[in-house]
Amino acid sequence: MAQPNFTPIAVRGNFLYDPYFASARSTIQQLVQEMQKGAGTSNGPGRPVEIFWPPDNMTNLMAIISQWQQAQASIGQPQCFAMPAAAAPANPPTALNTIFFFDPINFQMFVDVRGFHPSEIKLSVSCNVVEVRVCHEDCEVNVSSANYASRTISKIYRLPRQVVTEKSQCSLSNDGTLILAVPWLQQPPTPMQT
Repeated sequence: MAQPNFTPIAVRGNFLYDPYFASARSTIQQLVQEMQKGAGTSNGPGRPVEIFWPPDNMTNLMAIISQWQQAQASIGQPQCFAMPAAAAPANPPTALNTIFFFDPINFQMFVDVRGFHPSEIKLSVSCNVVEVRVCHEDCEVNVSSANYASRTISKIYRLPRQVVTEKSQCSLSNDGTLILAVPWLQQPPTPMQT
């Protein structure tokens, strides 16, 4: 079996303040504005969610938007969200909270990987599948023994269209937000039928 091709992850500054993340902040702000309009939120249809911009804490904001997107998908909203490729074992609700954003040119994904070191995070992008895998190991040593604990979380998402894997860009803010941006594969125009 072939080894997955992992996407390199560039470590950057704080998500809310680093100029590198200006476009990503704009995307998140756009999602917040959609939520504030209140169309089909987790509070019920037509009931707005109270979120303030800029947030004081990205972790809470990512959890709220992730829950909102899941609620949108469950009530049949027309937006297109990535769907998990297969049922996975239940993870704690804060493990890898994920936000998706689709536009006609790019796919963007924001993942809360707070608490994991950059070397513990692996991201793989194929033609229409994204896999995020984190693995954290702890070692507790005392006088008489050593105890090892390992925690691995893997999430696989099947995308609705193919992406250009060679052009994927991945960054990690120092406050634990993993950001993936990948352009969609542009289909060649179909010839006009006469």
